[in-house]
Amino acid sequence: MKKQINNMAKCFIKQKNEQTPSKDVFKDSRDIIEYNFSILDDNNVEHDYYSFEDFNNVPCERGFQCLAFYNELSMRCTRDYLNAFSAAFDNILNATSIKLTELFKLNLQMKERLELLHEPEIAYKLCSVVFFDKEENPYRFDYKHGLKKADLFMKTPINDFFFQEPVVKLLPYISSWSNDLQEYCMMINQIKKKQIQDISTMLSDIDKNKEYYKSLESLLTKDLV
Repeated sequence: MKKQINNMAKCFIKQKNEQTPSKDVFKDSRDIIEYNFSILDDNNVEHDYYSFEDFNNVPCERGFQCLAFYNELSMRCTRDYLNAFSAAFDNILNATSIKLTELFKLNLQMKERLELLHEPEIAYKLCSVVFFDKEENPYRFDYKHGLKKADLFMKTPINDFFFQEPVVKLLPYISSWSNDLQEYCMMINQIKKKQIQDISTMLSDIDKNKEYYKSLESLLTKDLV
């Protein structure tokens, strides 16, 4: 067994003789399922991740969720961010006097988003749909369990996770960032946190009690490694 060090999750691919055959893990599967990689968490517990043989031919429930995350990747922002942005915009327009400086900040945020390659958080979520563990039904997708997996993926070193062969196969554009991916992801994370902090000053207490803001706020305490 691999050993976890430095309080950091470790991503690796098991040797063939160390892998449990997927047909023994998912005995009722009607399709070919393959082992992809493993993660050793900060409690020294190993988690094995599998996927369907063809990423482009997954069951409809996972497929629809993949499309949702692919759309967010192409938009460079999550639905939660768009909800917060829209609420902030409405609050500015509905105020007694419109503050142009706040409108300028929101417009600048959109311009910054358009310049981004992709947001790492969304890529982790996409991976949480495509790659599943032995506790899951491969033909269904549990959103809450997916978030827990995405959180674990984020605890692994950026390059260790994104340059695993199965992940590169899913997100081939990443291979062109082999020298700069970690620096880029760190930069995006800082930009995102600053944007969330700025938007929070434009939201009402009612807005801040909504799920979309709570989801965004939780990102302020998460750091990429």
